Amino acid sequence: MKRPKVFTILSVLFAYLAVIGTAKGLKLIAPYGYVPASLSVIYGLTAMASAIGLWMFRPWALHTTIVWSITALLLMFNMQFGLNGIYTMPPHLFLSLTFFMFCLLVLMLYYVKKKLREA
Repeated sequence: MKRPKVFTILSVLFAYLAVIGTAKGLKLIAPYGYVPASLSVIYGLTAMASAIGLWMFRPWALHTTIVWSITALLLMFNMQFGLNGIYTMPPHLFLSLTFFMFCLLVLMLYYVKKKLREA
């Protein structure tokens, strides 16, 4: 089966996020320590694995995308409650943003799972 166009768009987006996440992780080591830096590097590496898996239309792309989604949510929580409070937003905004991102991630994972099963 041919790769869906949405997979192409997602893989390019994941490749971009991989570069940004890894670079940001290496930049965060000195001022904030290893926890935010390692989360950001893991975010970048899982984004790159997802980009490769979606580009090549492999069944394991779903697993890497799930791991990337979990890492993205953990990074959001770390930015809210960690990093010395520099990215803190009001609780009602954080909860609504988290709920919105969770819904988007679930929809994306549902679409990826559906398309990979059709193949």
